[in-house]
Amino acid sequence: METFLIFMSNNIPAIVGSILLACLAGYIAWRNAKKVRIANAALIYRNSIDPEKFNEFKGHILHNALAQTFPEFKKTVHEFRLYVSIIDRYRLDRAWKEYNGGDEECPDFLVMYCISDNGPLLLKQRLGKLKKIGEIT
Repeated sequence: METFLIFMSNNIPAIVGSILLACLAGYIAWRNAKKVRIANAALIYRNSIDPEKFNEFKGHILHNALAQTFPEFKKTVHEFRLYVSIIDRYRLDRAWKEYNGGDEECPDFLVMYCISDNGPLLLKQRLGKLKKIGEIT
């Protein structure tokens, strides 16, 4: 036991240095993995938004296309939301509420985008805002 204590007392800087180096390596690995998760979420988010996708649709056909893509888009937005900063999260939430009319469970796309004359333009602008937020990360 005495030899162990002598060994430990003689090598304190080496032991502390080894512990600090292991902590630094763990932090770098964690940070790298976090950046990869953020990049993957941002890529999926950006690919799910295409403002030009709905250009050729009008009326009820546009409504059906929006209603079919909404659940997947909602999931993508909520997943991406976890990885943005607080300020960008506020911007994302505001743009998301503008897009779905504030009703995430049952958005009324027919009234917002399909009946009015400027609906498709409004849809394109709101999807553009959402896409711009995804390009920040």
